Amino acid sequence: MEEGLIPQSVAIIGAGPSGLAACKSALEVGLFPTVYEKSSDLGGLWKGHTGIWKNMNANLSKFTCSFSDFPWDQYSAQCPTNEELLQYLHHYADHFNLRQYIRFNKEITSVQKIKKWVVKSNEEEAEFDFIIITTGVFAVPHYPNIKGLEEFSKNKSLSHSYNYWENDEFAGKKVVVIGGSYSGAEISAEICKVAEEVHNVIKYPVWISPRHLPPNNIGIDLMIYNRAWTEMKKTKSERENNQAKNQFLNRFLSKQGEVCPDLYIDPNSEENNFIIISDEYVPEIERGKIVVHKADILEFDETGMIINEKGETKHVDCDCAVFCTGFEPKLDFLADEIKSAIGYDPQNLLQPVLLHKCTFSTYDKTIAFAGIYRGPYYGIMELQARWATLVFAGIVPSPDQEALQKGIQEEIAIKNMNPAPQFPHPDYVSFADSIAKEIGALPELDKSDSLYRALWEGPFLPAHFRLCGPFNNQEVARSIIRNALIAIGRQDLWVEESINQN
Repeated sequence: MEEGLIPQSVAIIGAGPSGLAACKSALEVGLFPTVYEKSSDLGGLWKGHTGIWKNMNANLSKFTCSFSDFPWDQYSAQCPTNEELLQYLHHYADHFNLRQYIRFNKEITSVQKIKKWVVKSNEEEAEFDFIIITTGVFAVPHYPNIKGLEEFSKNKSLSHSYNYWENDEFAGKKVVVIGGSYSGAEISAEICKVAEEVHNVIKYPVWISPRHLPPNNIGIDLMIYNRAWTEMKKTKSERENNQAKNQFLNRFLSKQGEVCPDLYIDPNSEENNFIIISDEYVPEIERGKIVVHKADILEFDETGMIINEKGETKHVDCDCAVFCTGFEPKLDFLADEIKSAIGYDPQNLLQPVLLHKCTFSTYDKTIAFAGIYRGPYYGIMELQARWATLVFAGIVPSPDQEALQKGIQEEIAIKNMNPAPQFPHPDYVSFADSIAKEIGALPELDKSDSLYRALWEGPFLPAHFRLCGPFNNQEVARSIIRNALIAIGRQDLWVEESINQN
């Protein structure tokens, strides 16, 4: 920026991982950020007590839960605790001097575009040239519409994983946990240690993987996310890929069907069976501490729940019901015309908004979103933040209307899929690479390059996107890549030469 010119301003709504990445990216490109955070601290959900519980560990490795140019310290667990993740975010904010741009205890009440973006918070109002929404999708607990819940809650305990912190309050009680995804499995496995009974109601079986798989105790994310596997899948049909995935997972996880028939998955199935991460869920079922019901909940009454299990109506007595049934975003502060333009539907847990690559809308070129989709990997949310700020600063072109319309049509197609996928963009590698290509940060995978095998066969890492392009940092990126290869015992993929400049 020329000396004497005032930098253009950008409002960033939320100081979680996406908001911090957006703030750092804004500073890189010469914008002046103001981050609005409704609470008294940064970190988003990782502050705890809302959507995060006391003994929670990340279900992905620290190499995936990281930003592209800020490595974890070597002493952190490979799958970090919630405290370690929060500490990582604090260190990130301090390292890049982001705190001075965050305004805490400022809950946004209104966002609208007049001539500029007008952001209202509490009783204050400010104008900005640009705005990035980074509030995430885990804002409001979602309860399914089940008959009798109000009657049940008059004398019994009714709660949601959003409010779960620790298992003490369930000691000696009969508990039903509704939901068979990550939180349903993990919370069932915690509560069963102190409860009299735990019943977990699921709709269908899913693959339940421990955080580390044999033979080398490698994090499952470091095994399944790489470009070689992604490219190979493009040569096969969806059904063939589903079958290959089921056969691969069955090699490690076949015991779950032996322990509990309701968890059996045919390894030759061509269906897209979901994957969740839990170390203790299957062992606790094997010990008889969790009873699994593959069933439909018909209703609740004063003493428990009534289910239809294998065509038979059953009553399950319980003192407490814990719903692990997902979350809704909360974008009510956006003006009605914006919500309409982005197809805002908070009740749709898969696709609550419709945006080009979950980032840009047709409403206005000066608004963007980061981390507003289910499965917000750090690598994706950071790429979205970088893309938004690079566009706002005029360093890379804004997507044209044709690209925006095509991208939104792709999101609509995902929304209408039946059966619905586990995540709107399950192909993490291709999705990230497609955004990186937009900003010129996609490394060219020339076979003569010293990092070719590391980037092709090795684990897929956010650090790949600091090797080239705007504001690259090859030294830090290479260090992160090398440390990840050492951690999984794949030093053979590392060559001590420098990558070609792009």
